[in-house]
Amino acid sequence: MHVPILIQSKSLPEWSLLELQGVLSLDSSVSDGGASNAVVEPRLLGTLQRDGDDDQECVLTLVQYELHGATEKLPTPLLVLRKRGPDEAHPGTWWECVALVREKVVFVNRPRPRVPVMGKELKRWRT
Repeated sequence: MHVPILIQSKSLPEWSLLELQGVLSLDSSVSDGGASNAVVEPRLLGTLQRDGDDDQECVLTLVQYELHGATEKLPTPLLVLRKRGPDEAHPGTWWECVALVREKVVFVNRPRPRVPVMGKELKRWRT
């Protein structure tokens, strides 16, 4: 069986894979009961900053927590594919190349709580 794959541009965007040890809980009030087909609305979870001279160290900030990790090259690059249905130009099912993944960011340590700096922020919280 041949599956057609469409690459629309010569340069695909490069993504990084995030590897977390544990469970990332988005909201305790939203639970799908373990259903794998639950729809999750896209939203901003946090920020990822690359530090160090060669961008090998990373810090992921999620609300009041920080995770420290490092980047690793993948032994074999991965393609991110999106399944497409039949349309006028392509009859039948086909796959579209969305991105290329060459590296992963590994977080192995427990998250550290972010503590506010004593000073102006603390005074603002008291009022």
